[in-house]
Amino acid sequence: MKDTTRQGWKKFGWLCLSAVPMISYLILMMVVTVGIYAILTVFALARGETDITGYLLGYAMHCGIAYALVGLVGYGLWYYFGCKKKRLLPPAGVCSIKNILAVFAAAFGANCVTSWLLALAQMLLPDLINDYSEMMEMAGIGNVTVAMVLYVVILGPILEELIFRGLTFYYAKKFTKSFWIANVIQAVFFGIMHGNLVQGAYAFILGLFLGWVYEKFQSLYATIWMHIGYNFLGSGILSLVFGEDVSIPFQIAWNLLGIALLVVGVFVICKRDAKQAPVG
Repeated sequence: MKDTTRQGWKKFGWLCLSAVPMISYLILMMVVTVGIYAILTVFALARGETDITGYLLGYAMHCGIAYALVGLVGYGLWYYFGCKKKRLLPPAGVCSIKNILAVFAAAFGANCVTSWLLALAQMLLPDLINDYSEMMEMAGIGNVTVAMVLYVVILGPILEELIFRGLTFYYAKKFTKSFWIANVIQAVFFGIMHGNLVQGAYAFILGLFLGWVYEKFQSLYATIWMHIGYNFLGSGILSLVFGEDVSIPFQIAWNLLGIALLVVGVFVICKRDAKQAPVG
């Protein structure tokens, strides 16, 4: 009886520990952002800025870069030493051209699915989506700048994979032997971290997909590449190439390509044998 109780408390401890990376990340974001904004406010007042809020929002991506760099060091060390993931170089199987292309194909398809879900939500819940769009615009997401690309496309995905498919998933697996329960746990925390209903909903779905990809490859490199590809496609960079207003035939062709690439990418990833995949 005592052993059963002890085992139950131990599992509960692992479950609680799986929430710590997300909670600590939210605290890190708040502390760094408040600190930077406090300094910027002093400068803004000294310069006689009248729109302090607008001035501060112009540095939202810079704040993201700051806490991402801090987080990469802290969570990287935590993952390396705390989770006993001693492999630094990507496994050879993950680096094969076939698997890299499969991961990016899946990212392309996942981004198209997100676009469809947002379009559906726009029809059903227009006010909610409009508020979400305004919030993203205020945060600087969609405005292609060097700071935005550095944070949204590169640093953010690497850090989030360390935290959620790395640390959180590791502790969730200690809590349960069921892959899907552990996967749901890390995906829920991934969604909560985004801080709003719309982004949290599709982040949850993406988190489930990324968790499955990690399980297949047993490597964060695969999910990092997929996350980078997904964010790249959603960052607005492609609008610079194709323009804001694209024709209906182009949109149809683009979405058909997304479906095809998603099917191909998932098929290739499904062929992976996770038991034979090296951990990294």
